[in-house]
Amino acid sequence: MTFNEKTARTFRLASFALVALLAFAAVPQASAQPEAVKAKVPFAFTASGKTLPAGSYEFRVKPDDQVVSIQAKNGTPEVFAMILTYVSPRPLSGEENDSHIVFDKVGNTYILAEIWQPGFDGVILNMQKGKHEHHVIRVQHAPKS
Repeated sequence: MTFNEKTARTFRLASFALVALLAFAAVPQASAQPEAVKAKVPFAFTASGKTLPAGSYEFRVKPDDQVVSIQAKNGTPEVFAMILTYVSPRPLSGEENDSHIVFDKVGNTYILAEIWQPGFDGVILNMQKGKHEHHVIRVQHAPKS
């Protein structure tokens, strides 16, 4: 095989690989979105500087937007909290389907701090540097069918 033939063959292979890569990149990728975590919060808490009353809430992690949507079941406006960082799944109970929401208590104020969902990274929304207590609300999930 001559130098020109080798060069032409290499060029064809590279072109084919490039076309295959571009075709794969053009196909929309389905990204798994975490299910909403639904919980009854027995105390008022703050998220993104807003105080929310005790009640039933739906917490939905939106990784593409880097936020958590917080929606009260009573129909009050949705609140968004910025995600500071993601943490690899490490359930408190050691159970694969463990979900929980963590609040940091500073004085008499509860601050939404973490959300953990089965099969997804946990998200940290707030990190308290001073003295504080953790309050965990465990969330039960119905088995998927």
